[in-house]
Amino acid sequence: SSEHALAAVHPSCRPLSAQRAVLAGDAWWCPVSPELLLVLAGPSVTPGVRERLVELTAGDELELVDVTGERVAVCLMGPAARAVLTRAGAGVVPEGTIRAESVAGIPTLVLHQNERRWLLVAPAPDATELWAALSDAGAPLGLAHVGADALRHLGAAGER
Repeated sequence: SSEHALAAVHPSCRPLSAQRAVLAGDAWWCPVSPELLLVLAGPSVTPGVRERLVELTAGDELELVDVTGERVAVCLMGPAARAVLTRAGAGVVPEGTIRAESVAGIPTLVLHQNERRWLLVAPAPDATELWAALSDAGAPLGLAHVGADALRHLGAAGER
């Protein structure tokens, strides 16, 4: 079955449940459905993750497709992040899950990483519209835009 095939792809080989995201190393393993596994990794670890996926799927009837160029990822974090998502039209996504949601009418995979952090993955052509919708939804809540470097510093400060 495809569920067993996807479980074999996960580094721990433990069963994966649809919509239940698992952080393994520096990558999120997100079974969107029993037939679709989305692996999210930062640029510095992507080559290693890709290599591991090729090894794990060799000889299986699984198709490995890199959709990096077709998607945009936006991180939304902080105490008002949930409210920004709600104002933009997304439903409640429980912590540790990934689910397809409509964010301002844009089909978006929403990964709730932890209490104050969400990762949104949407079609790349919708990036500008998604950014504008989140900005509009967050403006009354004090939303601030930060780059990846600032995000790393904020994340490190929040762990202390």
